[in-house]
Amino acid sequence: MADSKNMRIEPTLKIIEGLHKRWVFLLRSLTKEELGKKYIHPEQGKEIRLDKAIGLYAWLCNHHLAHLTGLKKSKNW
Repeated sequence: MADSKNMRIEPTLKIIEGLHKRWVFLLRSLTKEELGKKYIHPEQGKEIRLDKAIGLYAWLCNHHLAHLTGLKKSKNW
């Protein structure tokens, strides 16, 4: 799409950084009891603890951010 071809990457990185800040604020407000709650993963159909899901999500977000910042650096954006 036009935005991905012609727009600078900085606004996208700011969205990701802002989203992470909001997640940190929210997640730090949860109690140990709340973090231990389980839910059924919609695709896997398995019970997953919230604290485990948060850890996986954090790793995945950092992984994706590293791809974006690496691309930014390699392209001199």
